[in-house]
Amino acid sequence: MSTRIDDRAFLPIEGFVSGLLTCMVPALLGGGLFMFVGFVFGIVIATHVRMFRGAQSPFRPIGFIGTSTLAYIASVFATMWTPFRPEFLNFSGTDSAAIDSSPFLTGGFVGAAIICAGIFFFLAPPKDLAKSAAKALCISIACGFLGVTGWAVGGQFHNLNGFGNNIQFYVLYIIWQTGAAFLFGFLLSPQQAAIAAPPRAPSQPPQTKPKGGLPLAAAAFSALVFAALGWFVVRQLRSALAGRRLQAAQQAAMLRLAAEEPSSENLPPIAELPVEQVMIQKPIAQHPCGHSFEYKVPGANFLAYTAAYKFSETSRDMEVPFADVNVRLYASSAWAVYATNQGIDANLKAMNPEAVTSVTKFGNRVIMDTSMRYPNGAGDLYFYWASGTRFVQVRFFGPEEDEFLREYLARYPSDL
Repeated sequence: MSTRIDDRAFLPIEGFVSGLLTCMVPALLGGGLFMFVGFVFGIVIATHVRMFRGAQSPFRPIGFIGTSTLAYIASVFATMWTPFRPEFLNFSGTDSAAIDSSPFLTGGFVGAAIICAGIFFFLAPPKDLAKSAAKALCISIACGFLGVTGWAVGGQFHNLNGFGNNIQFYVLYIIWQTGAAFLFGFLLSPQQAAIAAPPRAPSQPPQTKPKGGLPLAAAAFSALVFAALGWFVVRQLRSALAGRRLQAAQQAAMLRLAAEEPSSENLPPIAELPVEQVMIQKPIAQHPCGHSFEYKVPGANFLAYTAAYKFSETSRDMEVPFADVNVRLYASSAWAVYATNQGIDANLKAMNPEAVTSVTKFGNRVIMDTSMRYPNGAGDLYFYWASGTRFVQVRFFGPEEDEFLREYLARYPSDL
């Protein structure tokens, strides 16, 4: 005599196994697959249906695997972009390094809703659409709370040695996929499965199996899923190629700088000067000079001086200034020119070479760097140039004022 149980009882176990496999896939096949790990859950559930319910068409499991892959990608972006972040769902604590758990409600919901659609189109077409849609909505909401729970529980293990920050994702995968697999079982009609010897006759009529091929609606949904996946794959490839080009540009920039580096042999000592002889300490364009001082960078081959110019006399010294100016004293003019080739950051310059341009100010050629300036005018704007053995940099924290450039160019004319 054989024992027969509902095949849906296996789903939580399969979801747990799927969660474990999802944790291992990026490590085994490379971190580049991180955004595509949803295929694991799709394979597990599609395999379950094929084994226990005998889905015949190969297009159906393929369509569901693609849907599951897309669902994970959509859930990641939904979690990042959602404006819905209720404070009562933030169980991550107030630590500055903690990531709010509340957005995972949206991510878990979106991912589950897409998988529910995949189940309806590819694995278990609904007989009562309204009832099935209501059931899918409840399941998706429950999966949203599974996302919050998984992330919050994972946060309790973030100090575990050997796992780093990945432990939160591992716990999230296991909790969400275990619970979601159980919940998705409610979208499948009850069906008995033998776990010992097969019986002589079935105890109930077998469930109607999906026919071979895909109906028009399922085919359209499948086309939509794979078009979205294709777009994302192309986007990822373009991003990867852009990253490689950027890395190559940065390496080339570093090599050029290394080749252009002046000799450090037989250089005269740098004469240390009082701050007032280097920096302009009077108000410029009605902006009074605040802190001005000399400082030394360990291991550097220059002496550095800086002055901050306040918005007004009532501004405190600790406030963000209107502008600041830095002057470096080098042992040779070659090193001052080399500093202009380095710019404010050689890597930033390689990332966005269009942001570094040559402009003329008061008959002097200077370099303008907008890499830290946003299109709306916020952020920092830099001007710098070489003057003899001096490197001069003027930074504006908001709107620029050419009077600063006029004053410092009068003292230190550009040699560029």
